Amino acid sequence: MALKQNYKTPAIEIGGALGPNGIIDAEALSDAAGIKRVVVALGVFTQNTTVKAYGGPLGFRGKFLGAYFSAETLPIGGTLRVDAAIYDASATAEVVLATCNPEVAAATASIGLALTIDATINDPLIVEPTDTIRALTVADNNTVGTAMVSGFLVFLFAPIEPTAGALTTDR
Repeated sequence: MALKQNYKTPAIEIGGALGPNGIIDAEALSDAAGIKRVVVALGVFTQNTTVKAYGGPLGFRGKFLGAYFSAETLPIGGTLRVDAAIYDASATAEVVLATCNPEVAAATASIGLALTIDATINDPLIVEPTDTIRALTVADNNTVGTAMVSGFLVFLFAPIEPTAGALTTDR
């Protein structure tokens, strides 16, 4: 049985509940159905340090839509920042896509907080398959009084075209 997913063609052949000849019309799916999430566990906040957590390469060409931060226990102390970033392989540079302050009044433990997309990035920001995902925790030179517990950053991407070999699996 072959599982084929191709965002340029109007139909996807699948097996399973619809049977071996079942077809799903990709055009009939909502925009939200195509959104891909990348979840990265955040590093700790360390005084006067930027700690980088890596999520690996994106693996497909996609448009960055946004990012959300959450933690079971919010960090407190100093000036803190969470950055959603990529390492742009073609430019050999780290690019911050969006940022948030986990100490703002809007932040609540265990509830997602939307990051603010950096106004200086290209719109729409296209991320390539070989660009790597990075989640940064940044602290100034003041003491971090309360440590973050179970901090995560969720990146949202919309695939803009299939990547050869990455979206087709033949068994």
